Amino acid sequence: EVQRVVEAIPRLDLAVEIYTDAGHLRGLAEADGIRGRALHQMDAEKARASMTTAVAICREIGYRHGEGVNLVNLSLLEQMLGGVVVALDGYDRAAHIFGELGNHRGEAMVLANSAWARQAILGDHQRAVSDATRAMRHFIEIGDRAREAQCLEIIAGVAIDEGRHSEGIRLLEESLVKLTTTGQLFLEAQHLRSLALAQVNHGDLDAALDTLDQAQRVCDEAGFSDIPIELSSIRALAHNAMGAVAEALAESRRAVAGLNAGTERPCLIHHRHSLVAEAAGKHEEARLAALRAQELLAASLTGLTPDAHRIAMTRVPEHRAIYEAATRFAPSTVRTLVPARGAPTGRSLDDRDLRPVVWTVDHPDDEGIRSPIERRRRQVLRLLEEAE
Repeated sequence: EVQRVVEAIPRLDLAVEIYTDAGHLRGLAEADGIRGRALHQMDAEKARASMTTAVAICREIGYRHGEGVNLVNLSLLEQMLGGVVVALDGYDRAAHIFGELGNHRGEAMVLANSAWARQAILGDHQRAVSDATRAMRHFIEIGDRAREAQCLEIIAGVAIDEGRHSEGIRLLEESLVKLTTTGQLFLEAQHLRSLALAQVNHGDLDAALDTLDQAQRVCDEAGFSDIPIELSSIRALAHNAMGAVAEALAESRRAVAGLNAGTERPCLIHHRHSLVAEAAGKHEEARLAALRAQELLAASLTGLTPDAHRIAMTRVPEHRAIYEAATRFAPSTVRTLVPARGAPTGRSLDDRDLRPVVWTVDHPDDEGIRSPIERRRRQVLRLLEEAE
């Protein structure tokens, strides 16, 4: 509760061991669930295993409140790791449980967390604001300032996505004041990260660096290991915008090297690295990062309906930027029909004499060849090899 998770984990490990030996399933579910929360920012796979165990035990013994709570926490972890469809399914199940139990706070928690997914990943801005506002009313009513700030962060994110940057930054700054008095360090670190990124994108670079330093201090105090990776990535963007390209590249490389299974939305880390590497003249490094960002983004949107996928790609600015960057680095191809080897001459060819070939008419590597003659030779040879 006071965010001293490093001290909490060995005690939770011992609690799990004691409850297991005693065959005390209710206690085991509670300890596993809390351990999963504690591990959230330290070891995502262990966190997932603990929460999954807690959900299964709660379901087995009919402990519905515990099942709902652990479903919310597990779904939050899944959405941070890129499994938005899995996360939304878990939220729906948790909302059903809390609704049947008449647990309004539980319902508000589901709304707040799913609203973030709808804003940041799905681009469903109207639903995100509606759900966040509904949840926020409940949190204001019960005096939960930390969760109120969490909802305001989502509403600010929608404003920024829609181009209202000044309004979004104002909301983030106002809600941060509410949050810093609550002791909820994880939410505070996330909030500061969002504010810093908004400041970078708005050109407030000195303010962004100050915010990043503040966020790093919170992470150091709490022992968070994954959010600092994102902070390095955003810091690289700030240095790059200031013209400190070498410093930006070193910072971004550190962020990429630190990526692990618990890093939230790694596609953004790779995308930012592509931008910084390109500015530093590292064309191949930028190309690989851009294509990796696109690959990870595609994986994170797996399972969406065609309409939902289209909205996610068009309304979320980061998704559009990832797609556009990858497109710049992707080869240009055409599909054509060419005569097969051994096709007869002296008459018109028919379909049996033709073969489909995918020709790479333009490739990013071509840009590295300065001589137009050598570049043309390279392209012709590639076409001949592909045809063969």
